[in-house]
Amino acid sequence: GAAAGTGNGEVPPATVPVVASDFTQTITLDKDKEKVIAVDKSSVAVRELKLSSKVGKEVQVSIKSLEQKPAEIAEVSGTYQYLQIEVQLEQKDIDEAFVSFAVPLSWLQENKYDAKSVVLQRYADGVWSALDTEVLSKGETEVMYQAELEHFSYFAIVGGVEKPREIPWLKLVVIIGSILLVLGVVYWLLNRQGEVDDF
Repeated sequence: GAAAGTGNGEVPPATVPVVASDFTQTITLDKDKEKVIAVDKSSVAVRELKLSSKVGKEVQVSIKSLEQKPAEIAEVSGTYQYLQIEVQLEQKDIDEAFVSFAVPLSWLQENKYDAKSVVLQRYADGVWSALDTEVLSKGETEVMYQAELEHFSYFAIVGGVEKPREIPWLKLVVIIGSILLVLGVVYWLLNRQGEVDDF
């Protein structure tokens, strides 16, 4: 029973994600006050976690970068890093939570991804869903992003995601419908004018 991960090709149990790096810190949250947790692990993409809580309590924060996704979770193509973020806080007690993370420019260029195509995806109820992710800054070697978290779980930093275009189908349908309505009213008014002229 040699320990897993000794570098001799042994594969650890599939259900246990392989942790590449682990950041753990115990913090004291004050009710309705923002707490900023700086993460100083170069192998973890997360740089900062901002937390506002509806309750005052001491909690443990754990941020792990995973070498591979847990076996029971579906794979996401274009993933830079899988993460597991855990905070000993119930969802109802979270006021706001923001995570800032960095992606190397070299990785984006290598994969031909636009910096704006990067999103943080959250795994919940068996599916991955994209979170609102914005570019905070662009440096010489990396791009900094920020995403809002509603709860803590597994996450994936993913590149090459096409953001919705400015005019989604629904808006287009509304615009076309409005134009047709205006044309209909004009046509009706012109017809009515014609009828009046006939008298």
